[in-house]
Amino acid sequence: MKIKNELIILLIIFVFSFSAFPGYSRESKKSEVFGKVVEIDTGNRYINIDNGGEKIAIILKGSTEIKYAGSILNLNDIREGDVIKVKGTYVDRSVMADKIEVISRVQSIPVQKGIIHSITHNATYTLKPGNVLKVTMNASSGGGAYFDITNLAFGIPMKEITSGKYEGTYTVLSGDRVENTTIVGHLVMPDGSQASVKASKTLNIGFSSVEFSTILPKENSVIDNTRPNILIIIQSNSGNKGIVSKTVRLKVNGKDVTSKASISDNVISYVPSNSLPKGLTSVNFTATDINGNQISKEWSFNVQTSGGGDEGNIYSVTHNGQIPLHPGDKLVVTMVGTKGGKGTFDIGSYKKGINMKEDKNNPGVYTGEYAVTKRDSVDNLYIYCYLQLSNKTINKASNEPLVSLGPYYSSYVLQPEIIDPKNGDNVNTPFIIRGNTRREYKVEIKISYVFPIIGVLGTGGELQAKVVMPDDDGYFEHKVNLPVAVSGTKYTIKAVSIDKSGKRSSETIVTVTQK
Repeated sequence: MKIKNELIILLIIFVFSFSAFPGYSRESKKSEVFGKVVEIDTGNRYINIDNGGEKIAIILKGSTEIKYAGSILNLNDIREGDVIKVKGTYVDRSVMADKIEVISRVQSIPVQKGIIHSITHNATYTLKPGNVLKVTMNASSGGGAYFDITNLAFGIPMKEITSGKYEGTYTVLSGDRVENTTIVGHLVMPDGSQASVKASKTLNIGFSSVEFSTILPKENSVIDNTRPNILIIIQSNSGNKGIVSKTVRLKVNGKDVTSKASISDNVISYVPSNSLPKGLTSVNFTATDINGNQISKEWSFNVQTSGGGDEGNIYSVTHNGQIPLHPGDKLVVTMVGTKGGKGTFDIGSYKKGINMKEDKNNPGVYTGEYAVTKRDSVDNLYIYCYLQLSNKTINKASNEPLVSLGPYYSSYVLQPEIIDPKNGDNVNTPFIIRGNTRREYKVEIKISYVFPIIGVLGTGGELQAKVVMPDDDGYFEHKVNLPVAVSGTKYTIKAVSIDKSGKRSSETIVTVTQK
């Protein structure tokens, strides 16, 4: 009798299994399936179950109901090893779940998950080259930790100095410039769990409250003009809020000439009413910026001439292109020279004859602008300024080239090469993306997908972006495990290289199709 009952049970299971899984048909039908949970992806909201050796993908909708012993659960409550019953629409070895019931639960084994309690840094002022940024993070012990400086540097290692306390440092380099950036800390535990947190306090690097872009005549220079334009221009950028005009004091050879100078938030200009004596002339400038910081500049130059006038000169050419400028940004060029002329500037050989206007309140200071467009894509070009006077035209180049005008990527960062799969290939899921880049780069991979079956899973979606590290030879790979494998699905793979300073390459794009 016992053997007979067991045979009946086996027969029922066999009939149920046969009716629940209609071969490999793509027809949509309501089904009820059982299985043991073997994989959970909370980010992409799917579960893989094992049913008699067959892997079934369970796709969760926003309305999917999950219960265990009458209690409502969420996806995070399901564990690998649980046995579940799923009701929903069955298509191609996957089920769009309407309801999930946990039949039996695997015994819970305590696993140390990564938790970050806090992250702080020591930047209470604008950091300049040579300053050391120190980041401290309190988190679960025994993990690997690193931090990012958004839009500047990524993957900066942190060391666990005591149990659960991690520290890392970054020394500011010449050329580092970010404003109101954030620190993001990351923790990776031995079990593979990860956590990230953003520091609440932002910081500025390379942006000072006041930076002098032009000082004329130049320090320790010898000039042949007894009535030069003594000029101070404060760098114009979004991180610079300028000075308080009424706090300015300007002295030439010890004499206070503030009342005779032209003063604004960014420009201080003074032309002596009488000729300066031959020899050394000293200039002393003091002011307070809008943050209440005291600033000062003292320098001298040597007057060696018997004449008294300015016969025509360009003293300086400066611009705001020390950082990449993108569509919608403006390139601002400032030329300081003889007053009363007509100014223009060229962007290398790319754009020529862009007009400049002389500041009425600061004679001899000429400014011009160029609005960056989507069609622009140039880099490493010098700015050439031209000053047309009544008797001649003179020109001068900028000391530094502009970094780049154009899209949000750098031509100096090489695109990654995707060697497998190739564009147009047919693939089976899961598949592995393999490629090459420079070993010092990181590679960001984004994957979007579009299903061919309208009304079952919608038009498609995008997987969470992944950042992978190449080996010492520059080789990288990334396994793609999608929630459901529907024949004919189109996958678009986009890969970008990122250098140590955070600059990004243009995209490498490969499109493949699910077999």
